[in-house]
Amino acid sequence: MRARRAAGFTLVEMIVVMAVMGILAVGIVFFITNSAEGYRATEARQELAGRGRFALERMVRMVRRALPGSVRTNGSCLELVPTRSGAYYLDLPVGLAATSFQTIPPSANGLDGSRIAVASGADAYTLSNPGRVSPTVNVGPVDVNQEATVTFAAAHEFVSESAANRFFWVASPVSFCIDAGNLWRYENYGFNAVQPSVGTLPAALPDRALLAENVVGSFSVAPPTLQRNAVVDMALSMNADGGAVDLAVSATVQVRNVP
Repeated sequence: MRARRAAGFTLVEMIVVMAVMGILAVGIVFFITNSAEGYRATEARQELAGRGRFALERMVRMVRRALPGSVRTNGSCLELVPTRSGAYYLDLPVGLAATSFQTIPPSANGLDGSRIAVASGADAYTLSNPGRVSPTVNVGPVDVNQEATVTFAAAHEFVSESAANRFFWVASPVSFCIDAGNLWRYENYGFNAVQPSVGTLPAALPDRALLAENVVGSFSVAPPTLQRNAVVDMALSMNADGGAVDLAVSATVQVRNVP
């Protein structure tokens, strides 16, 4: 009779099976690891994109509301004078200081305590008399002729008139600065003829607010010409996971040259 072969695996077969299973296990681990890392990178990019859009939208909205000619940069900081409302004047103190002038009623309320600015060629940050920006003002009630009186806190004279009899109510300057890898928004620091640097701006809340972390970038301003508006370029590069994930965002905004 023929001897029956014992059932089971030989040592060689077991070694081969273990080797194959090991290779499959390593492949599965690599697949799962790469998938997890890809998912994490995608989430990080989405988070960066959201942070970048939030920061850019805040700056873009402010730049679009900027007083014409007021946007300036020193590379790391972008500064502007925000407008709160606009209207048309009926008379304007030019050539002789006055304490008030007549205007068509403004399109917004709560303007008392603001300043008046006329888009002449004078500097927007020098509070001189004569000057482009007035002292603080109060707005009187609308009279029977549908006009209102704007009264200055002190007598003021503007440098020149507007070609379209247009003027703006403006708030205090606002700055956006990149400092030590963070993007900050500064306000309530007043008008300065020379653009302030980070070291001279407010250092705490509520006048300094964080917009984004782990940011590098730059700002540039192309002044207006007779053929085009002023152009503001903002470029930010953001990173997460210790620099493993990077995202660049940018925006170009036109500032209309309202006379």
